[in-house]
Amino acid sequence: MANVDLELDPATGDLPERPRLVTGLELVRQRIYTRLQRGRGEWFLALDQGLPLLEWRQAKPPDLDAMSAEVQVSILATDGVRSLEAFSATFDRTTRRVTMAGTVVTDAGETTRLSLVASNTGPTNTTFFQVFFGGA
Repeated sequence: MANVDLELDPATGDLPERPRLVTGLELVRQRIYTRLQRGRGEWFLALDQGLPLLEWRQAKPPDLDAMSAEVQVSILATDGVRSLEAFSATFDRTTRRVTMAGTVVTDAGETTRLSLVASNTGPTNTTFFQVFFGGA
């Protein structure tokens, strides 16, 4: 796969008014973000790809082990990702919030901290995962 792509607006997933090229760690972050936002069956060219986001929203309580395993497989299948280290997942029953975190290592040896926060409260048409990246 190409090592360059157009930047996508993280809020909308669309091209910004003035698109620019992204490479390296920024490109890997964008690929991970895009992959984690795609629900299974959303894209007509690959109905079997994506995460089962609707099923996860409806599960009470969530199956944390299954969610964690699928998210890890999805991240590791992303072009440019070499490994995922210190991955953890928790569910807070009081706030009904799932939190996952780990360190992504790219093929170039760069690292970034990844945090995913999901809540199955609120409107069903909202983004399931909020994805945050930080320093290693």
